[in-house]
Amino acid sequence: ETVINVSNTPLYDHPEFYNSIKQNEITLVLDGVDKLPKSIQKNKSIRHLRFVNSNIQDSILENYPHIRSIDVQSENQKLNKIVYAFPKLRKFGYQGGESFDLNLEPLKKLRVLSLKGMQVNLEHLLNQGVKLHTIRLKEAGLKEIPRQLANLKKLQILDVSENELASYIIKPKEFENLKQLDIRGS
Repeated sequence: ETVINVSNTPLYDHPEFYNSIKQNEITLVLDGVDKLPKSIQKNKSIRHLRFVNSNIQDSILENYPHIRSIDVQSENQKLNKIVYAFPKLRKFGYQGGESFDLNLEPLKKLRVLSLKGMQVNLEHLLNQGVKLHTIRLKEAGLKEIPRQLANLKKLQILDVSENELASYIIKPKEFENLKQLDIRGS
């Protein structure tokens, strides 16, 4: 994997630069930006986006069907329409300050969800996360392992580390496909 950070450079929105990228799989890091470069929409090599300290406005998000994963490390980034701009997203990570109450319904291919440092609306997650096989809920203020997650039949990896777990009880029949459980620091 090749990682390219074009933040605060003249190449940030330079079409010729993006057209010159020929590697198979690129992670594009966007630090402190407020819009996505239009040029990345046509470059199929860019498969992963990492937003750091960014605040991309919903109104300028378009359709980016080739993007497979997004990692948002920004307390300011609003997520309202991000799911519609990336319809084939398989992996979504978010580390921010707001609670996570996002409609995952449009993300039919989403398999990995990683959230850190926020409260999560589990009911919302359960209704739309039926295909998730990995869930990471770090620093989510959890007091126990949410039994509701047992309804996610494809769930194989559950990371609830760095929480305030008072109970670690898991019934194998509830989480029948679970292969890995991480409760470190809880």
